[in-house]
Amino acid sequence: LPPQQQRIQGVTSVLPLGDGKQLWMAQNNGLSQWGEQDGAYEQRVVVGGFDGECHLVKGSNERLVAALDYTYPKSSRLMVFQANESGVLSEQPTRTFTITSPSTQDLETMILTPDGKYFIYNEWNLRLLNVYSLEDGSLVKTLDFPSSISSIEVTGDSRQLLVYHGPDSITLFDLPMLEKVNELKHMTRYGG
Repeated sequence: LPPQQQRIQGVTSVLPLGDGKQLWMAQNNGLSQWGEQDGAYEQRVVVGGFDGECHLVKGSNERLVAALDYTYPKSSRLMVFQANESGVLSEQPTRTFTITSPSTQDLETMILTPDGKYFIYNEWNLRLLNVYSLEDGSLVKTLDFPSSISSIEVTGDSRQLLVYHGPDSITLFDLPMLEKVNELKHMTRYGG
C-alpha cells in the first residue's frame, strides 16, 4: 500500500520529541522510534521482547524512555532505554525490573522524575504510591494515603512531588527526602 493508506495498529501511547521530528511509539507488541523526513514519518528502530502491551511512561524524554511491559494480572516489567548522542534509542533496555501488577487505572498515574532517578506509580487500590529507584529497580518507599489518588506530578527540578487525592486534597512531598512537606485540604473552586 502507499504510505498514506497504511495504518498502524495497536498503538497504546505516543511521545513526540524534537518539535515533532521524532516519535517514540508504544504498541501492543513493542516500542518503536520514528523520524520525520520529507513530511512523512518512517520507522527507524524497533524494540521487541515485550510479553504484553507496551505503554510509555509519562515523563519519558529525549534521553530516557521508560516503557511498561504490561502483563496484567501477572507482575509487569519496567524497561528503561537510553538514547545516544544522535537521539537514537538503544535496542536493548539499560535496566529492566519487575513491579507489582498495575491495573489499567494505574497506567494513567505512572511518572518518571525529570532527573531520571525515580519511577512513581500508585498501586491497584489507588491509595498506595510506590517510589522505585531507576538506578537499581529497588522499591525505595511506599506512601500510604487515606483516600484514592487521582493524579501525581513532579516539579521540573525533581525536588517536589504533588499528589492529588480524595475529593479535595493535595499533599506535597520533598522528593529527595521522601517526606511530607505540606497538605492542602478542602480545596474547592469556591474557596471553601
